[in-house]
Amino acid sequence: MGHARFIEETYAERPEDDMTRKANVLCKDFFRDFHGVMNPDLVTNDEINNGNQGSVYRCACDDCTDVNPNVVAQKLFKDRMLNQFNMTDMGLIRSAISAGGVGAELFWFHDEGYFEEFLGHKSDLKNHPTGITIADQNIWSAHAAEIGKLHAISVNDIDKERYTTFNFAESTGPGGANTRQIIHHFDSIEKKTCGEGEKMMNFLTHMGWTRSEFKNNVLWLEDLVRGHFKDEEVAILSHNDAHSSNVMMDKDDTTGETLILIDFDLAAYGYRGYDAAFIMKQISGQAVRDGLTDEFMSDDDINEWLRIYKTNLNDETVSHEELLFEVNLMLPSVALKNVMNSSCGNRGNISNSKYVVCKYEELQRMHGYPQPINCENFPNKRPNQCDECEAILIDCIRNCDVDDVQCASSCNREFAYCENHCE
Repeated sequence: MGHARFIEETYAERPEDDMTRKANVLCKDFFRDFHGVMNPDLVTNDEINNGNQGSVYRCACDDCTDVNPNVVAQKLFKDRMLNQFNMTDMGLIRSAISAGGVGAELFWFHDEGYFEEFLGHKSDLKNHPTGITIADQNIWSAHAAEIGKLHAISVNDIDKERYTTFNFAESTGPGGANTRQIIHHFDSIEKKTCGEGEKMMNFLTHMGWTRSEFKNNVLWLEDLVRGHFKDEEVAILSHNDAHSSNVMMDKDDTTGETLILIDFDLAAYGYRGYDAAFIMKQISGQAVRDGLTDEFMSDDDINEWLRIYKTNLNDETVSHEELLFEVNLMLPSVALKNVMNSSCGNRGNISNSKYVVCKYEELQRMHGYPQPINCENFPNKRPNQCDECEAILIDCIRNCDVDDVQCASSCNREFAYCENHCE
């Protein structure tokens, strides 16, 4: 990578220009204040990734041979994200994780971002140069170990009950799913991802459900978790987003020996079983895409994942059976959310989600749900029979507020769609 110097401040005022200037100044400050580099001309700052939350930079003093490290990664959040994050809590979490030996080493956390170990020698598992994926047993074993180490870390003086709030559940991303307010989370997905009309009807059609059946399933998901814990669960520090892109290894590693977790921006306290359920879904999906299977992760592999996890969790008060039960409490909501996002978001061929729906059916039967889905019929091609269209309309309108004209209009569109496509 070329040694790009700091951008001159002669461009028109744009948010990205202001952010670049801010990143450049912070990079200079880091090497001056932490390593005594007084000549700013020795310091370079290259943007290497620009994402939704912010930008990542390679901040370096390449010619400073007496400075260690002389290359670091800088993460700088966009202003709109700073209004959403609790940076005090994030700093305490990130510091504790680094001190616990998990993830990249943290060097400096400030009010708008942080500086950490530069991982240019590593690549994420989404597009690893060796072609290896998280479906490989060596890799998911190492992944399980790192999640166990993470869950063993305790962070004091932060809000440990944020996962219980409606505001937390409002996020439709992976972080918002590790919540006590499961019904609210699915309501948010319906509004923000599925929207009104055809997208939601497509999802209901694929599942072979009426809207009432969907609502009953979501109610069951929350009752399943809260009914077991009675809102007295012991929350633990969770990653909440440990998918392939947030797992890295050395570029020539095929064993998982150098595997680390990255991107703890969504880390928060929550249910212990969520990370495991989320990751097992990720492993299963990758195995299907790799052509290794057409089914969800096997019971033997799930138990092996949990065995490795428990060893690294290092908590003798919890049994393997308890961990497995907690995973099976969280897996139904993880599975249904995945199918809902795939169907409403038009993410490829919906038939590829059949393995998730079959796991959902298995879990419904395990937990005694009275009307489990039949995954062999997935994806259904048409809505329920025409005589149910009117019942769907009535049920939909009942869920609308009295003065919500937009909701009623959406119900009428769904009714028309139902009558036009039913048999």
